[in-house]
Amino acid sequence: TNEIRMVSIASATYPCGECFAAKLDADWDKVEELKAQVFADGKIQAEGALVELQNGTGQQGLDEEFASLLRRRGISEQDLLLSDAVAVRSRTLIVDLSGKEYTAQKLAEWLNLPGDRIIDISDPAAAGFTESTGDIVVVLGSDARLTTAVLPTGN
Repeated sequence: TNEIRMVSIASATYPCGECFAAKLDADWDKVEELKAQVFADGKIQAEGALVELQNGTGQQGLDEEFASLLRRRGISEQDLLLSDAVAVRSRTLIVDLSGKEYTAQKLAEWLNLPGDRIIDISDPAAAGFTESTGDIVVVLGSDARLTTAVLPTGN
């Protein structure tokens, strides 16, 4: 389909406090996130998956670091939920609860995970996630490393 996506850059700008003219500065990380929303993978946008990112590492703040990576890949802030996992996990796992296979596969690719780390609702290992809010639950295990994730390339 041919469609035009627009986002406002207002959330990524702020007034320059030390300037002598009317000037706006930008939070360039936020600009990258907004740019990713405009030029994101259309299939991911079409699936519209709500991604619940659970921190099962025991390491404070790792979920936010991974959320930032996902936002730079085009997953909007509104489509991301952050929470702590019920227990510390050794392996990162992606649980597809709603048949959003394309997005689940892309998440695995971006997190540099093998395909066997994606399970669906019919898998017995998914039983603990059926009450989750997200369409896809990404549980970051202690093996999660931002350095091994596939980072977006800048222009």
